[in-house]
Amino acid sequence: MKATPSQPTSTIPDELKEIATAMNRKLDAEMGFLRDDPTEMEQCVALALSAFSEREPIIGALITGAPNASAAEQVIAFSGLTALVKVRGEVKAVCVVVPYESDHGEPLPGLEAVYEVLDRLSASYDAHCAASGGTIRGDKTIDLFLGATAADFQNRNAAEMAMVLATMNARARGFEHAVSMATSNSGRVLANNGMKALDEVDYKTFTFQGRKPFASVRNFNSAKLMYRSLADFDAPPSLKYRPSAKL
Repeated sequence: MKATPSQPTSTIPDELKEIATAMNRKLDAEMGFLRDDPTEMEQCVALALSAFSEREPIIGALITGAPNASAAEQVIAFSGLTALVKVRGEVKAVCVVVPYESDHGEPLPGLEAVYEVLDRLSASYDAHCAASGGTIRGDKTIDLFLGATAADFQNRNAAEMAMVLATMNARARGFEHAVSMATSNSGRVLANNGMKALDEVDYKTFTFQGRKPFASVRNFNSAKLMYRSLADFDAPPSLKYRPSAKL
């Protein structure tokens, strides 16, 4: 039976539900653009988990610190499907990662159900931006990034990958102000090279039934050009990707 946003087909693990609930509560409290459906993010996580649980491990909470005192501290709660980015303790971005079949570039089964939720999230976000004069400004800035990547993160630093995806997809989907926000709010994003760094990343874009495009990084080494200031920063093993049992 086809999953719908109102009928998730998967039970959300406690660790994912805590992240999803916290994300939704924070977004709703600060911006209110998800208030029409207070369980929207939880439904998105449930649907994505149902579609991709055989391919995506649950990474849990991942915390990385800024490489120097002047850069903004960033905390990313990462589940393999969603990433919540905080800068100086404030939520700044939400990245919903939709895995693609990396060998063929085709969406995995069940993607339609996930897109139904993502479309509503995107529409809510666009409407809120329009009501705010084209962008959301101020200390409580929140940008919603809807991203796509290969299903297997392998041994890559999940925090770096999530931020690459957020930036690439903000550009692919026309959120230029979001890219500018990302470069200005973090001392380590884009390595002070601005938009030029994005042109160096080896990526491809996908579309699905006429939706907005999604970007997928093909060569992660090329994406590291965006993060030169992370070159000397080596996260502890406990904070890096490690395979876990399937759900």
